[in-house]
Amino acid sequence: MDKNKIMNKSGFSLVEILIVVTIIIIFSGLTLASYNHYNQKKELEATAQKISDILELAKKKAITGGQTCSDILRGYQVKFLDATSYELDEVCTNEYSMQRFAINSYYSLTYSHSAIMFERLTGWLINDVDVTIKVKNSQTNQCVDISVSKYGQVNLGSVYTSGC
Repeated sequence: MDKNKIMNKSGFSLVEILIVVTIIIIFSGLTLASYNHYNQKKELEATAQKISDILELAKKKAITGGQTCSDILRGYQVKFLDATSYELDEVCTNEYSMQRFAINSYYSLTYSHSAIMFERLTGWLINDVDVTIKVKNSQTNQCVDISVSKYGQVNLGSVYTSGC
């Protein structure tokens, strides 16, 4: 009889196994949701960093004065075409589009000026005012601000949700 008690007590019941599997599934779901949120935040930061890098490139090209146009170089600008695209332009007597960029459709750009132009040799802004660009992820309602001072300093902010 003692042998039967021992054999009956070894192993787990079906209910116990189901409870453990349910707990594992719940924790896996929470982990996956947290990872997706983290991944979208990093994608937003990367998109804002790319825009910031293009602004820095325009400033550096303006300071060095390198040009491909045959006219007098006035500077370089980043022009915002709509909420999801922008371009880098060489501005001489006429504008010459150098490269166009697009961002994912679930991001949107909000800007105070449709073009940010850096003056030749100084790298300062032509319109002589500070400019802010907001990059927003509409899926997570997260934003990043990029500010450009009138002296050409480009600053990338951190991700925020309140007031976005």
